[in-house]
Amino acid sequence: MTGFVIEQEVIVPSGEYPARVVSVHEHIVRGRLESLREVYLRWVFQIEGGAHAGRRLAGWTRPRFARGTRLFAWVGAALGHEIAADYTLNTAALPGRRVLLRVRVVQDDATGELRNQIVAVLPWAAGQGGA
Repeated sequence: MTGFVIEQEVIVPSGEYPARVVSVHEHIVRGRLESLREVYLRWVFQIEGGAHAGRRLAGWTRPRFARGTRLFAWVGAALGHEIAADYTLNTAALPGRRVLLRVRVVQDDATGELRNQIVAVLPWAAGQGGA
């Protein structure tokens, strides 16, 4: 039998990090009953540059694409400009886009363990540091 190493999640300190969108995929979260299901979009970002380069962080948005929603803000940040009224969301166009992540360290209510939370996804400004 092959041994397995328990992976410890590396927590990055609270702050802002240059990153790229790695993927955006639909994810179904099931409740205790099979009929209780919710659909979310799971975003994966990879930090670029600095001591935490290569570290991946995940965040979640509801799939409602309307002004004022987290999804709308994150897509706008990834695109780097205002979203036109006739824009149709295409998650396949988001991987590779540069953003600035605002991250904080929080304590998980269920387990008591520390974890990272993405507080905001901001547009990448020309001239920012990072790779």
